[in-house]
Amino acid sequence: AEHSDAFSGVTVETRTVRDYPFGALCAHALGYTGTPSEDQVSNAPSNRDIQLTDDVGKSGIESAYDNLLAGDHGQRVVTVDAQGNVVDVVSETKATRGSDVYLTIKGSVQYAADEALASLIAPGDGVIGTGKGVGGAVVAMDVRDGSIIALSSYPTFDPTNWVGGLSTEANNVYNSDSAHAPLQNRVTAGLYAAASTFKPFTGLAGLEYGFAEGRSWDCTGKWDGFNTGSPQWCWNHNGHGYLDFRGGIVNSCDVVFYEIAKNFFYASKSQGGNLSDTAIQEMVQRFDFGKKAGIDIGGEVEGLVPTPEWKATRWRNVPANATWTGGDYTNMIIGQGDVQVTPIQVAAAYGGIATGKIMKPHLLKEVRNASGQKVVSYEPEVVTEPDVDQRYLEIVRDALRGVVTENEGIASLFAESGIKAAGKTGTAEHTDKGDDAWFVCYAPYDDPKYVVATVIEQGGGGSAVAAPVGAKVMEAVMAADAGSNDASSMGRIAGSSGRQIEGFSTKSASRSD
Repeated sequence: AEHSDAFSGVTVETRTVRDYPFGALCAHALGYTGTPSEDQVSNAPSNRDIQLTDDVGKSGIESAYDNLLAGDHGQRVVTVDAQGNVVDVVSETKATRGSDVYLTIKGSVQYAADEALASLIAPGDGVIGTGKGVGGAVVAMDVRDGSIIALSSYPTFDPTNWVGGLSTEANNVYNSDSAHAPLQNRVTAGLYAAASTFKPFTGLAGLEYGFAEGRSWDCTGKWDGFNTGSPQWCWNHNGHGYLDFRGGIVNSCDVVFYEIAKNFFYASKSQGGNLSDTAIQEMVQRFDFGKKAGIDIGGEVEGLVPTPEWKATRWRNVPANATWTGGDYTNMIIGQGDVQVTPIQVAAAYGGIATGKIMKPHLLKEVRNASGQKVVSYEPEVVTEPDVDQRYLEIVRDALRGVVTENEGIASLFAESGIKAAGKTGTAEHTDKGDDAWFVCYAPYDDPKYVVATVIEQGGGGSAVAAPVGAKVMEAVMAADAGSNDASSMGRIAGSSGRQIEGFSTKSASRSD
């Protein structure tokens, strides 16, 4: 620039360089950037000038807050000679940098979640089949204000691959069947049967309508309350013996919930009773299942709480399958059948049980302009306060505390750290693949601050597989809460290798909660 006369036709420009020192850490929350599409250029917001040479956000925070992160190009009006050389600058507007977006994510917790999933699922150089399951998700949230402390989805991707444009080789890896959808954010877009994590919510319906409190049931391991000749099984085929409602949650006994479902069925209007055919669904919908949780990144899905009306529409061309039956009640009440939830919904809903309020989850903490001044601070938003009797909430909270303290394996996970947690396991069955493992917990039990929801696709039992991951992440959460958010303990997280052991199968023989 100082000797421009010696370098005719050469200009000096300042360019940005993207660097991801921790690789795939927090990849699904951060997202990635890329060349804008023609639609993005032609339909840019009124306050934004997008050019084909720009990088724009394509997913995650990069996309959600692209307008804040992007600056202005600036403009220079010049005169040139006949050869095209600049001879004079008529006017110039300097380019300006965008704002800085600060997130609620805590690095040490995010690393603990990302590392725990990778170590469990693909410990052998990122190859699926060397561990347990084929994918998974963990989300940690502050139940007091909805702040997302960690959002982890596995398999994951390395945003570095998008710098300069995604190569054909990387694109093929990410879209191969053996890679198991590393671009999918399983926290917000992964749909799963809720399994036994649903029981606290359906159990609240049982309490409200008088089908649970003060009763006891005998679990023999199988149940045929509708006399069909085809019994449904409890996950414990040997049976739990006599249990009350609390014992039903602590031991995750399916038979207890089959009995509650039977009461709802026979009391429903379709069977000549006075109770709504959707009484159970209406309770779980108070906790916003079947709705988007509202997190501030795109791609979130709604999930499904099945109803008689939904089933009639779903099977309108097969009338024999369109009737809502007692079996639909017993499947739904234990979170099986057609129930579909996302990890972010489950985390928010358990926050509702813990505190009586469901907060809108968010990743944005604050925005600062180019001068470093804070121009936006996120204001916590209460989405809803479920209309549930406080006494019934206390009954369920006590049972969830019992899950953690009275099940030896889970109790040992929290004993060393001294965390007073409450939680619930779940194991979702499939007919054609392995079980999904669930574990949800919140802590401290007597003064709830955080919730952690974990799911491992085709990983096996909730207690054995998901609970250790959830407990490890909760330990990192509480350590960060105590002031330890040490970046020196963080390492690089690898993106998907796209590989799976040939012939790998997760099909499991039986369910265990």
